[in-house]
Amino acid sequence: MTCKDHNAASHQGVVKIGSTVREALKNDPKLGKLSQANLLMAINNAREAHKDAKLIDALHM
Repeated sequence: MTCKDHNAASHQGVVKIGSTVREALKNDPKLGKLSQANLLMAINNAREAHKDAKLIDALHM
């Protein structure tokens, strides 16, 4: 999933994406420790800064 896909998703889609990303990153040494609210803020910042990147990659940039 790219940041553009995330931007185009419905509210329900964004919620599902957030849950999926949180699950995928739960063992990540940096991002796995973020609260849900902070992870959502990180996703928003990453998708705005790296519109063409895959969402997970954008979070690591």
